[in-house]
Amino acid sequence: MQAAIASVYVEKLMADWLVEHAAPNLSDPGRYANGVTHWIAFFQHERTGGRLLGPPTVADITSALVKRFHAWRRLQGVGGHTISRDTAALRQPLNWAWKHNLIASVPFIPDVKSKAEPRELV
Repeated sequence: MQAAIASVYVEKLMADWLVEHAAPNLSDPGRYANGVTHWIAFFQHERTGGRLLGPPTVADITSALVKRFHAWRRLQGVGGHTISRDTAALRQPLNWAWKHNLIASVPFIPDVKSKAEPRELV
């Protein structure tokens, strides 16, 4: 049964996705678990700043929130490719939940704008 996006908690979907999809199917699920950890810290940062009133629901995920996450990670000195992978740790659980009829719709999750050019092999 599909749930309205305003009643489904993102952190729960992320946890379910890590256990039910990432761990058995992805070659390096630890990378995504690390990205989920960053999102959880960011959600706490947003609650502390008064921009989230509680645990985020799918309806709380907006382009503006994702862009704040990108800026927050950049302030930590993280590069664009890592931020992109962290963003996938949000996008993939939401898409997984939608494909499994757990939520009625998925918000657009923008990728990070600037990534470094590929490095030359030496």
